[in-house]
Amino acid sequence: MAQYVQDSTYSQDKIRKLFPILGQSTVYGTLPVINRHGALLSQLIGYATVNEEYIVQKIISDHQEKKKAEAAAWRLGVGLLTTFMGLGDGFQLGDALGGFAAGMIAGKVSDALQDLDGQQLKELGLEWVNDPRSYLYHRKRHRGDAVRRLLMLLPHPQTAVPCTYFGIQFADGYVAYLSLMPQQSDSASPANGLFCTNGSGFEADMLPKRQTLGMIICDSGQQLPVEFWSNGSSKSIVAIPYKAPHHSIY
Repeated sequence: MAQYVQDSTYSQDKIRKLFPILGQSTVYGTLPVINRHGALLSQLIGYATVNEEYIVQKIISDHQEKKKAEAAAWRLGVGLLTTFMGLGDGFQLGDALGGFAAGMIAGKVSDALQDLDGQQLKELGLEWVNDPRSYLYHRKRHRGDAVRRLLMLLPHPQTAVPCTYFGIQFADGYVAYLSLMPQQSDSASPANGLFCTNGSGFEADMLPKRQTLGMIICDSGQQLPVEFWSNGSSKSIVAIPYKAPHHSIY
């Protein structure tokens, strides 16, 4: 990206040089994030992300309901048997979940998951929370939610032509790239897809040299900084940081 930044002076001319890149499809094949007037499109940079917290809660809730149904059926069977044998109902059944699932829903899911071992996670189908492609994994590793989103201009993996990537940055500086989730329907538009972490990223301290090239405007009227990050040699990135929309976790 250094070819698009010739010196360290602030200049809107540098920002305009980036418009052709931002005006092309993103690396995900989604629509360009900028309009013909040079304004970022709020709807496209405000893309939806997978709510893993909700998914975990739903899995646990469904598991609890299943166990309750099994317990009710067991009690009914035992009740019929003991009544038939004249033994009375002296049987008591504890919570099959041992209480740990209920405790998860009471607090933050990512914190409660730390109390489960690998076998328990596997039984619940939640072993993926320990995978780098999970946002909950990164939230645990980097000690908190992502603090901002990033538009990044980087070479396309197949063509090496610069294009737009989506990313998130955590409080410790780590940047995680995002991926577009597979479509659930052939008729779904990529622009309406969900994004998630893809397991790749980099530590921000790898790019110690930063310049603010100027500001770029959104169609909402908001102005965002355009930054040039470099390690002084081969690695460089143009990044546009901004806050996540209110409806998204990251």
